[in-house]
Formats: sequence, C-alpha cells, structure tokens
Amino acid sequence: LRVYPNPVAKGLRLSVDGSKLLPGNYTIRFFNQTGLLVSQTYYRQSSSNSSAITLPIPASFSSGWYRADIRSLKSNNGYTFSVIVQ
Repeated sequence: LRVYPNPVAKGLRLSVDGSKLLPGNYTIRFFNQTGLLVSQTYYRQSSSNSSAITLPIPASFSSGWYRADIRSLKSNNGYTFSVIVQ
C-alpha cells in the first residue's frame, strides 16, 4: 500500500493509494505510539482502481509515529501502515 508523503506535516493531507481496495465501505483509524485510537473516519470506495484516498492529518496530532489501518466494514480485511507526523 503506497502512502505519501511520509513523513507528513501536521495540518496537511496524507494520500493513500486506493487502487487495491475493493468497492465498499471502510473505516480508517490512526493509533498513537501507546496504541490509543486518536482518529477514526469512514470512507466509501465506489469502484476498484480508484484514485488516492486523501486524509487530513489534524494539527492536534503530536509529532511522532502512528499506526494506521484501513478495514472493510463488511469483511474486516484491510491494510495496516505506519505514518510519521512531523
């Protein structure tokens, strides 16, 4: 799964390549270094081979490493990736 830019600055947007996601509804979650859920949003993939998913990185995020995942609401299948926030 391609994630860019990584690292990303607080208050900017992160792009995630959505071409590997099947059509459906997804949850996108960010966890801090201690495993605490700090952000959750929902996304609808309308077709396969879709363009990038654009995610705002809140200015309230602390600088550091985050684990993020994109999971299908139907099957719970998905991807996990790391993001560095500056």
